[in-house]
Amino acid sequence: MFQTLKALAPFLLVFGLPLGGMGTFALLGYRLSSLSGISMTPTIHDGAMMLLNVNIDRYHLANGTIISFAYNSSLSVLHRIIEVCDNTYLTQGDHNSGPDSPINASQVIGVYVLTLW
Repeated sequence: MFQTLKALAPFLLVFGLPLGGMGTFALLGYRLSSLSGISMTPTIHDGAMMLLNVNIDRYHLANGTIISFAYNSSLSVLHRIIEVCDNTYLTQGDHNSGPDSPINASQVIGVYVLTLW
């Protein structure tokens, strides 16, 4: 299925951005999204187009999972879970020297699946 989604990525990018807005397009529980910044290098590079699974159980994620989460009303962040405690997650970018502030599971948008380009 991932190969099919990867093959469809150029089509989704061209037609999905105007429909989905904010640089994302959702289809069949997946969201095409772009990354801006270096906090996840070398794992994911600045400008990468990636696929997120948005059809997930936000309350049962594991350490090491890369997630996209709402930081505030206009910004989402892609970082790795480094600690799980009840319904909160402590995250950190692979390139960052320290962790972020804890987030609530309800802030999770999706789980990183793969980089398309």
